Formats: sequence, C-alpha cells, structure tokens
Amino acid sequence: MALTTAKAENARTIRVPGTVAFELRRHVREHLDDGLLFRTPRAGEPMRRDQFYVSAWRPALVNAGLDARRYVFHTLRHFAASSMLAEGVPLTAVAGHLGDTVETVSRVYAHWLRDDRDVPAAVLDRLLAPDADPPRVRSVSHGR
Repeated sequence: MALTTAKAENARTIRVPGTVAFELRRHVREHLDDGLLFRTPRAGEPMRRDQFYVSAWRPALVNAGLDARRYVFHTLRHFAASSMLAEGVPLTAVAGHLGDTVETVSRVYAHWLRDDRDVPAAVLDRLLAPDADPPRVRSVSHGR
C-alpha cells in the first residue's frame, strides 16, 4: 500500500482553529505513532475509506443528530470554504487555505453567495454601526 497526500498534492501547512488544534494534539498524543491519523481499531492498520465511514464518520453524524446518508467527509471542505466566504474571508485567502485556485473557489464554493441577500446587508450593518446591535436584515424593494 502506498500512502500519499490527498490527490497526490504537495504537502502544505495551514492554520487550524485553536479548538481543532487542541483536539488533534490530544488525538495524536493518544493514538499516533508513525504519522497516520486514522487506524483500524483492532489491527492498527492504515484505515481504508470505507472503514473510516463505517467506524468513525457515520457514527459521528448520528451522534450529532445528522442524517448519515446525506453527508460525506468532503462536505466538511464545502462547509469550511462556504463559512469562511460568508464571514468575509478574502477569496484569495480561502483559495490558499484549500490549496485551490481563486477560480475554483469562486466556481465551486462561492456560487451560493450570489443569491444570499442577507450576507451583504449584515456585513454593511457591522461596518456602519460596529458598536450597536445590528438591526434585523430586511428586504427592500426598489420597484423593479
């Protein structure tokens, strides 16, 4: 078995949220001995994707009250990218974090923002009145 990075990409360093870093450090300290993050429970072998889904991913979804048939692990990538974009992280920074091009991020992850009228209004509210509680966002018709 040959182990490679995802999609045989070059390795890169990214910053992760402090809570994620804390949990990863704990997991690595308790379970990691040769660089693999996930191993089979009994034999300690590198975990295949189907084993990961059965023993870790789907149980985690069920424990979180989510539909295990609806979400795949790759969903986390979309969640992260979309969340960063919705919070105003620059497209270039999101692309760098994901290891994608700006064009790919724009096409794959940012398309839904075009139709979200609340996001721009909420951002402008925060910029224009940073110390006040933001008013509820409401739609305004221009009679077009």
